[in-house]
Amino acid sequence: MKQIMTAAASVNMGKKRENNEDNLYFNGEFLTEETREKSADFEAVCGDRRQYYAVCDGMGGEELGELASLTAVETLHKYADLLKYDDNDKWENIDEAWERCIREANGLICEAQKSRGADRIGTTLALLAVENNFAHLYNVGDSRIYLFRKGKLAQVSFDHTVVANSVKMGILTPEQARTHPHRNRLSQYVGIDPEEMVIEAHKSIMELRNKDIFVLCSDGLTDMLDDAEISGILKGASGPAGAVRRLMDEALSRNGRDNITIIVLAYKRTFW
Repeated sequence: MKQIMTAAASVNMGKKRENNEDNLYFNGEFLTEETREKSADFEAVCGDRRQYYAVCDGMGGEELGELASLTAVETLHKYADLLKYDDNDKWENIDEAWERCIREANGLICEAQKSRGADRIGTTLALLAVENNFAHLYNVGDSRIYLFRKGKLAQVSFDHTVVANSVKMGILTPEQARTHPHRNRLSQYVGIDPEEMVIEAHKSIMELRNKDIFVLCSDGLTDMLDDAEISGILKGASGPAGAVRRLMDEALSRNGRDNITIIVLAYKRTFW
């Protein structure tokens, strides 16, 4: 049995921002200093037993947000290479590798913050690591991972925000959280000072099922479209590229006030 992942992605600066603090990891590709200020689209079909996809949304103002998200995806690339081409399966536990990766990226961003005398530099991270027929999910911050399975959409990441924590404790309803003025205030991010707080990625693992669809995105999408609207677009899309295009067009049509990054992945099992 062979597994195939059909993947598409798009990055757009949006209509209001003058710079792009988003970045992505598209199974080996990411935006560099030279390309990150341009809109970019990606498409691929991959049958590798190990594949890696991520979205990062930087913060810090001026070029510091870009630095944070670029540092994160460069560190991801380093670890992805170690994992992807290690035929001897050096990493017995994939969690060990990605936890170390996230800590390393966190440390590098903290060092950059101190060297530049900045108040805060950081980035979100939403990572999907495919290993054989399992998906390992990791996230820090509020960039999201969704699973669309059998016509139903479910968020499988956790928003590390003050508001999401309030929903979890029953202080706010999900409806109140969506329009809360502090809904984007992060409680965890990559670049957090380890002396103030230990960085803890939300993580989970699931067995992949035929026709599973995943969406990874920055809040440039989820601030514009709610879950029902995202689900409706996925139901009507012809494939990952069509879904990405429709999601991006809809977000931009609604003001597109932030940078927008979207990855859509469709999993398929075949016998040849």
